Amino acid sequence: MKPVVILFFSLLAPLLLSSQQSKITSLLSVNEGLSQGMIFDVHQTRDGFIWIATKDGLNRYDGYRFEVFTNDSFDPFSIVSNEVWSIYEDQRGWLWLASPGGLDVYLPNTGRFFHLLPDLPGTNGDMVSFAELPDGTIWLTVNGKCWKIEGATEGLKWRPKPSGHSLPFR
Repeated sequence: MKPVVILFFSLLAPLLLSSQQSKITSLLSVNEGLSQGMIFDVHQTRDGFIWIATKDGLNRYDGYRFEVFTNDSFDPFSIVSNEVWSIYEDQRGWLWLASPGGLDVYLPNTGRFFHLLPDLPGTNGDMVSFAELPDGTIWLTVNGKCWKIEGATEGLKWRPKPSGHSLPFR
C-alpha cells in the first residue's frame, strides 16, 4: 500500500505545483508597435534587447516599447534597406544584418549603420547564415556564395582588395 501512496503523490505533486505557477506570455504585434507582421528573424543581444527583422524595418524591443529602424535616404548612416532577413551579433556586440539592400553592420555605441556589401544576391533571406572565428573574422553565406570579412578590432575601415570574395577591414 505504501508504494501506491508514494506513487500517487509523486504523480500528483508536479500537477499541483505547476498549477500554482502562472505563465506570463504576451503577443507582440503591430498593435504594440511592431513595424510589420512578417518576421524573418529574432535575436536577443547581450544587453537584453530583442531585435526583430521584418519586411518593413528592424525593430528593437526593450520589454516595454519598440524602436523601429528604417532607411532614410538623407542619412548615410541609416539602415540600407527596410526589409531585413537575418541578424547576427558578433563578439564585439556589433549587429550584422543581411537584407536585399546589402550587408549592414550596426554599431550600438554610435547608433550608426555601415553598409559593407551592396545588393546581396538572391531573392530572400532563407539561405543567409553567419559564423565568426575567434579572431573576429566573419563568414557570410548567401544562397551558396561565401564571403570572408576579416576582423576589425579598431573600427570599420575599408581597404579595397582587387579580387576574390574577401572583404578586408582593418
